[in-house]
Amino acid sequence: MSDQLFNQADFSRRLRVRMAERGIDQKTCATEASVSKSSLSRICSLTMKPSVENYLRLSAWLRSVNPEIQDGDHE
Repeated sequence: MSDQLFNQADFSRRLRVRMAERGIDQKTCATEASVSKSSLSRICSLTMKPSVENYLRLSAWLRSVNPEIQDGDHE
């Protein structure tokens, strides 16, 4: 089955794009989203899938910096 519920590469890309658009680094993003910088770094480099808690926190951060984004939206 190729229909994934979670696309790690897309989620990571959305995080990196939003950080670049805002001109912030991973440390700032991690602080704003209340996740550890090391977890964010691993999520962005695709070496670790986010925990449910980190996924929810980072999704909320994405929505807060771009309210048009809804859960599961793909840009």
